[in-house]
Amino acid sequence: QLQELCAKFAHIVRCRVVLDGRTGRTRGFAFVRVATPEGAARLVDNLNGYRHSIGGVPKRLKVAYARPRAQSRRGGNVFVANLHAWVGADDLRSVASQYGSVVDCKVLTDARGKSKGCGFVRFAFQHEAHAAIAALHNQRVVIALPMQGNDVQVSRKLLLSLADRAADSDQGGASGGRGQGGGHRGGGRGQPRRGRA
Repeated sequence: QLQELCAKFAHIVRCRVVLDGRTGRTRGFAFVRVATPEGAARLVDNLNGYRHSIGGVPKRLKVAYARPRAQSRRGGNVFVANLHAWVGADDLRSVASQYGSVVDCKVLTDARGKSKGCGFVRFAFQHEAHAAIAALHNQRVVIALPMQGNDVQVSRKLLLSLADRAADSDQGGASGGRGQGGGHRGGGRGQPRRGRA
């Protein structure tokens, strides 16, 4: 049933429901291998939060990119600074996802919930983090907000660095794994654009 559901959005290479070794019953989670990165993105976009009754019990699916092995994900966490105050986790994810699979994304806030103008993006793989830094560091970045009909500046001069090298010990990095960053602000995001500041 799970594979049939996933196959509506992507070509599924493999679908494995994890079972309890003693009882043979499902442990409540599964791994799905998708043929293409685009298919994986469609799966996450369409099924994360999806309500279903597979197994006869109403539940809400939680779908996210699986965390890669420790060696391959080392160095995939990027510190991002010089963000405008209005930028949230969804906006930052919209920019970062053009360069790889975003596992987690967050914008740091103070005790009152006000943005500190910086955050973290954890990519699935180290080479994706390097690609984002190479493309966006020291760049003026804007994203399209279709609901408003115009482009809005994310940063006048975006600053990126590998989080392992950033002085973030007191801030804390973005947690890896399955969490989704931030609430969605109304309206779909367009493609980020960049240019020299």
